[in-house]
Amino acid sequence: MTETPTLTETPTTSEPSEPSATLDPTAAREPPASERPIVRDASGLLPLPAPARLRRVLEALAQALPSELATLLAAPRFAAGAAALARLSHPARRDAALRSLHPSEIEWLADELVARWARLAPPHLPPAVALLVPDDVQVGDRPQQVVLQLCAAGILPDWTARWHGAEPAPDGTSATLSVPATGATPAAVTVRVHVHARGAADGARHALVAEATIPPRSS
Repeated sequence: MTETPTLTETPTTSEPSEPSATLDPTAAREPPASERPIVRDASGLLPLPAPARLRRVLEALAQALPSELATLLAAPRFAAGAAALARLSHPARRDAALRSLHPSEIEWLADELVARWARLAPPHLPPAVALLVPDDVQVGDRPQQVVLQLCAAGILPDWTARWHGAEPAPDGTSATLSVPATGATPAAVTVRVHVHARGAADGARHALVAEATIPPRSS
């Protein structure tokens, strides 16, 4: 059995060094994020942000592997792996681990876990939704208009969404939150969306929920 990776594992690469782009002003450069095309999946929604994508993989692993590999995980030589899977079942520990990782580590770890899972058994990733919120938004002393994007993985196009706490766009793929100006002690603002969709893998109906909280301004 392949050893289960831990959240502290970091990617290593070995690539030949490349000459600096400044030596060749005609060399192609990657466009900034604002100029890159928006890639949507079959559902018409944006893909899950990296933390939500890794959280989906971790939750699926914690649910599936203990039953699929019960005999192996009971063996003493796999005690460390079994303990790691047990820790994944605690949302608080899982979220704390995610916060400690760099975005590039999160992307790599999600890919690596799915690849290693595939060596043991076919991965079963359930449908999931999440909200994409600008990182620098805070509730503070000035009013703001914040656009939240609905992201998803593993659902079919005939989904429906009901937003709470923000004004949805006509197609339901996003919503605008009017963050009012507050006093010296602003409170957090929470937006929630309930999504009803069919799973891309099984065609079954799923009730999914995504939530995002706009934190108060740091004092």
